[in-house]
Amino acid sequence: MRFSNNKISPNIHLIFLQAIEYPDYARPEFFIKEQLKSGWSRAVYLQTLLMVYEFYDMKLTIYSSKERNDLKKQNKKLPDDFGLDLDKETNGIQKGKLTKKVLEDLRFAVQQAYKIDSPKPEFNSFEVFAFCERILLFIKGQFEDQIRKNSSARFVADKYRNQGHLIEGNPEYLVYHYNIISEAPLVDYHRFRNEVRKLLLTSINPEELKIILQPLRELSIKIVDLWNKQLQA
Repeated sequence: MRFSNNKISPNIHLIFLQAIEYPDYARPEFFIKEQLKSGWSRAVYLQTLLMVYEFYDMKLTIYSSKERNDLKKQNKKLPDDFGLDLDKETNGIQKGKLTKKVLEDLRFAVQQAYKIDSPKPEFNSFEVFAFCERILLFIKGQFEDQIRKNSSARFVADKYRNQGHLIEGNPEYLVYHYNIISEAPLVDYHRFRNEVRKLLLTSINPEELKIILQPLRELSIKIVDLWNKQLQA
């Protein structure tokens, strides 16, 4: 791979790898400073860096697979710190190894660079409520779907068990447990609570506001009942 100091078309591969020399917390700012020098827009520059990441990720995967197969013939395992030789990748400009962990750290730095000086979105109280209601509806729907799946799995399992079939360990009759933390979108509960309190204190018609909030309360109660009485039973 050839590297140059062409400022019109910056050597994006080398810049991506040079970030290794900086502490983790300084890498996003390094990328932004290099972007400003390039004259490219931030969106184009950072997207190109992500494409560089994908290039090295694919290359590392191919080389790891080849090395793993060669070592397997010798009854050896691939070292945890296996990586691409940076001396070869940069024609002697950099030393060290580009491991999977280092590569993922660089990808994270690029993603963090997107957030530098980015305006934070502002939402009014009713937008927050609408978002929370959508999340509650999503969770309720997922719970009900999981209950249907579990009921079907238990019915089929009991039927075939009574017929003398061995079903333990068969994935067809497995009762799945729903993990709401990993599957559902997250809600900022504290922000939601604070918005409710603020509106209750400042609203001209607090009683009407309570009527508006009633569906959210009923949804929350329904979700808790589904979890306690059916999913966790």
